[in-house]
Amino acid sequence: MTQPLRSNVRYIDGEFHLRCESCKVSNQTSAYWPMSLEFWNPQLGFQRCRACHEAYRRLHPYHSQEFLRTRQKRYYQKHRERRRAYASAYYWAHKEAMNTASRARYHARKAREEKAA
Repeated sequence: MTQPLRSNVRYIDGEFHLRCESCKVSNQTSAYWPMSLEFWNPQLGFQRCRACHEAYRRLHPYHSQEFLRTRQKRYYQKHRERRRAYASAYYWAHKEAMNTASRARYHARKAREEKAA
């Protein structure tokens, strides 16, 4: 016996609705939401609706940009001397190449300004 075909998309009242897997698992009143930017964020995918993504973000704050930024700042402050020594050594090892690239950008910018004038 074959399984019946299941679909995550429904056509209700003239528009398409997509099923949120998280809402379905947590037994929300409705797991189907209209396919609009109000309910779905295409950058995050179509497995969870915006509300479920926000709930996940609140439960896992270590994924937030603020947390990551704070952690990077703390790491830099803790290892500041080592980082500055590395940056200084890198600068002196690549000084000529960096200056050449800077001069090339400067001349290109001047050429664009003269061409625009």
